[in-house]
Amino acid sequence: MLSELKKNDFELMLFSFHNAKYLQEVAATLQKDEPYFDFLINKEHLYFDRELDLHILDLNILLGTGRDLKDIIVISNSTCRHLV
Repeated sequence: MLSELKKNDFELMLFSFHNAKYLQEVAATLQKDEPYFDFLINKEHLYFDRELDLHILDLNILLGTGRDLKDIIVISNSTCRHLV
């Protein structure tokens, strides 16, 4: 499935609430045969909102570099806690 998404010119980003080392290990496992991910987003990339006591993925870090949101797919290893 990841191969098909890459063929269709989507920019794939792997996201995890864990640290960078963990995310790199997950990415390496998923990319054994070929590279899929254009960017790895970990907890250090998140904005922490003290009022909500939540880490938030600010989409501006993705869009601020001239990317178009319709071309981006963020793949996460978490099944909950998503506030973007």
